[in-house]
Amino acid sequence: MLVGKIISISDIRVNIFRLENVDVKIGDVLEATVGDKSYEFEVAEINNNEIICMALKLVIGLSKGVEVYKKSDGLEVEYS
Repeated sequence: MLVGKIISISDIRVNIFRLENVDVKIGDVLEATVGDKSYEFEVAEINNNEIICMALKLVIGLSKGVEVYKKSDGLEVEYS
């Protein structure tokens, strides 16, 4: 499900412009793809039309305007 587009990026923080009528809550995991690279973010705060996320991976190569989607399966942790 499309959530919105990236409006700003820092080292660990990503701000996303939220589309209207999108159901997102704190703790949800969002994902963006640029070329063959995938980026994941955890929702930390929601302010009106802005979602503030913490990056779960490096944000090198990510840029403003990239579409962000909600992951249906949430956060995955490999365990062995």
